[in-house]
Amino acid sequence: MNTISGPLFIDYEPGWTGTSIWAHHDEYNAGISLGYHCIVTPYDVRFSHAHPNHENLCFLSGDPDNPEELGADIKVCLGNEQEEHTVINTPTILSMPSGLKHCPLLVDNIRKPVVFLEVSATRLFAGKPEDV
Repeated sequence: MNTISGPLFIDYEPGWTGTSIWAHHDEYNAGISLGYHCIVTPYDVRFSHAHPNHENLCFLSGDPDNPEELGADIKVCLGNEQEEHTVINTPTILSMPSGLKHCPLLVDNIRKPVVFLEVSATRLFAGKPEDV
């Protein structure tokens, strides 16, 4: 078992509240990377990109008393055609194979905190176009 107590990459980004915690640099020694973020104001990722690894984007309710209600609307574009998918408004996991282009992504109409987890099948995560 690997217990991670740090150092973790901690950052702030517009639309997130509190601290975002990232383990993108092989901290787990388990072949995965992850990020935890709490979204409380409209948030968007404008650049389309792909990763050389499988990635799961998890949008979960931040309300422990009502975990089945997401509390926001999420739009995401997927594929080379950048097809906009139906608004996501229930807790959802997007499971994306390596190479699948995704984003722009918009989290809007926020009524309660949304927990956003990104879990990637890679030891070292590249999150922005210049990182890939």
